[in-house]
Amino acid sequence: MLKKKTASFGSKVAVNLEGKFQDGTIFDTTENDIPFVFVIGEEDVPEGFSKAVDGLSEGETITVILTPEDGYGYRDEELVFEVSNEILEVEGDFSIGEIYEADLPGIGLVEITIVKILEKSVIIDLNSPLAGKTVVYKIELLKIY
Repeated sequence: MLKKKTASFGSKVAVNLEGKFQDGTIFDTTENDIPFVFVIGEEDVPEGFSKAVDGLSEGETITVILTPEDGYGYRDEELVFEVSNEILEVEGDFSIGEIYEADLPGIGLVEITIVKILEKSVIIDLNSPLAGKTVVYKIELLKIY
């Protein structure tokens, strides 16, 4: 008897996804795009997302609600602080609300959101834009590598 291959922690997988806020507004989708490829259980994916895919077989679809605890965490106001323009090497002008990738001394490569632009510095936010939010993902497991 053939047993279906299932995804497990440590498996590299490809998924199609649709992420929505609780009001139904879509904030992320792979529709008409490249599938999202990741390793189940790695730190760059929310724990609840990995747990949802763990145990799925290729072709299966699941809908999961991620609270801040198992999703993107809660907002931490200590992650909002002022940085000198000399430290940030962003080409062009900064735009409030825009997300940039920055290599910050003592922190490393991170995504930052520009909160406020001052004369010689900017206020940045290291929180995920999804921090503090409950989100809903529809996930289809396409492939287990």
